[in-house]
Amino acid sequence: MNKSLVSQIRLVVIDVDGTLTDGRVILRSDGTEAKAFNVRDGMGIELAIRAGIKVIWLSGRASPVSKIRADELGVRLYQPIHDKLAFLRKYSAERAIDFRSIAYIGDDVNDIEVCTRVGLSFAVGDANNKLKEVVTCQLVSNGGYGAVREAIDKILFCD
Repeated sequence: MNKSLVSQIRLVVIDVDGTLTDGRVILRSDGTEAKAFNVRDGMGIELAIRAGIKVIWLSGRASPVSKIRADELGVRLYQPIHDKLAFLRKYSAERAIDFRSIAYIGDDVNDIEVCTRVGLSFAVGDANNKLKEVVTCQLVSNGGYGAVREAIDKILFCD
């Protein structure tokens, strides 16, 4: 991993379903949902924040469960975001963040547009093959099983 590229990261943007989770949404008969989040990913997010890197989550679907977990970690969740590139253009312009200073972690084809434009991009281990073709780094860990921690370790420690 290129150390100079990694050292300029100011913002980590993380897709939720399939990246922070294994992609499953468990719908209960009462209409509530359940998802599993990995605590190692949470620790990685906390380490990034402590290092002065801003972390946000983007999701294409609205989920109260995702909001609860984001709030626990002190991360801002934006949902539902259907055009992630348009959202990030606006978000980064309002905060004067250069796209080269953004790292993005995703899992599917709806992440391709963003991944081809940011400074550093990651695909979780079980990501769609089309996404894997365009990212800076393919992770070993699958979504929901420590992939976010793996990516953040690469950013913080140039692993």
